[in-house]
Amino acid sequence: GFSNLERYKSENGNCNVPAKFITADDFKLGNWVGMQRTTKQKLGTERIARLDELGFVWEPLKNHWDTAFGHLTDFFQSNRHCLVPRDFVTATGFKLGNWVGRQRDSRNKLSANRINRLEALGFVWNTLEAQWEEGYRRLCAFKEKNGHCRVPQTLVSEDGFKLGRWVV
Repeated sequence: GFSNLERYKSENGNCNVPAKFITADDFKLGNWVGMQRTTKQKLGTERIARLDELGFVWEPLKNHWDTAFGHLTDFFQSNRHCLVPRDFVTATGFKLGNWVGRQRDSRNKLSANRINRLEALGFVWNTLEAQWEEGYRRLCAFKEKNGHCRVPQTLVSEDGFKLGRWVV
């Protein structure tokens, strides 16, 4: 099993073996990996150390969340916000928009730690409210500059915000 895992890592760059993965020589590597996770307490320190050195993922769901959060952090650093479009996909093919939507949908199921990490980054739980607040902020700035709130319907700011449409 271990040699198959080594081969998998050399071919894929990681040890994230899908649960039903079968090697070319019919070895059920996905099952073997799952068994290592469930019997970790019985493996012994040498085997655990060998798996750790290889980059074995003991908690794949936690690892996936942390990886996704890393993508969100990158998005935030590039865009200065966490309002990821629903269809946004990273350069590496990670569907960040879908992941962000799932976090919003499952807020009540997330741990306090995960909620805190998201909120520390400026995560927006209610996108409609955030969009309304952004429109209102821009309308106030328009009034401050122009002395009125009669925004032309076609007015679009330099950064692409459609204030005229928002007002309508």
